[in-house]
Amino acid sequence: MRKLYSPLRYPGGKAKVLNFMKELITKNNFSEKPVYVEPYAGGAAVALGLLIEEVVSQIYINDFDLAIYSFWEFCIKNDHMRFIEKIRKVNVSIKEWHKQSKIYEFGKEGFDLGFATFFLNRCNHSGIIKGGVIGGLKQNSNYKIDCRFNKEDLISRVETISKYKDKIHIYREDTKNFLCQTDMQKILQNCLLYLDPPYYKKGKQLYKNFYTHKDHQEIADIMKSLNGKWVVSYDNRTEIQNLYNGFEKKEFNLTYCAGPIAKGAEVMFFSKELRFIPELPNVA
Repeated sequence: MRKLYSPLRYPGGKAKVLNFMKELITKNNFSEKPVYVEPYAGGAAVALGLLIEEVVSQIYINDFDLAIYSFWEFCIKNDHMRFIEKIRKVNVSIKEWHKQSKIYEFGKEGFDLGFATFFLNRCNHSGIIKGGVIGGLKQNSNYKIDCRFNKEDLISRVETISKYKDKIHIYREDTKNFLCQTDMQKILQNCLLYLDPPYYKKGKQLYKNFYTHKDHQEIADIMKSLNGKWVVSYDNRTEIQNLYNGFEKKEFNLTYCAGPIAKGAEVMFFSKELRFIPELPNVA
């Protein structure tokens, strides 16, 4: 069974490609154990897996979504003991769901917004904030609001992450600004950079900060200008294929459950500095 490290569930999350990323790093002759940079952190499943399994030395994760940033910065990085206690004491109920929904809607940067984000992520369909509560407001389904809220398992994940918190660097920047910072340019010299931008087709349905075609174009232009080892993954669309034309690619299927369980056609593109690209099997 695949080990899960992130406390968050994420639509289109790439935890299932962790082994591929491990092989990609170990076979591409970094001068030393590299750092790992992920500008669209989301659930940060790959980043955490690589750090905890000691494939990389540090991780730099970024998310422009204030709610996701608040979770990583205030609940995980800065006050994980308070967060663990909150998990233990919270009553996973429809009444609490309404309370946390209001905090999420009107909350400001900080611990409370981070916890509300976590609570709704664990209690909503497929981890989507707009997805509605599991089991419905009347809780007349076979699946109830707490079916993805195993407190002991979640606490264990947080405790494991806390052992590595000094090696976790968290940012809230627009991705274009994040990649162009002077400090980040230095970091990119010995790192694996992995971009998993919002889906091209369903981004508006899944993410608060979705992209237009122009946004995708601007990110592609930045990636083409970078010297270094990078990977970009997307839903497999002709428009995206055109943006990354000329770069090695691998197509695969990824099972996800943002709605009915389905296999989504995905594609990864690789920078020319990556000499060895492992096989990427379809991941169920």
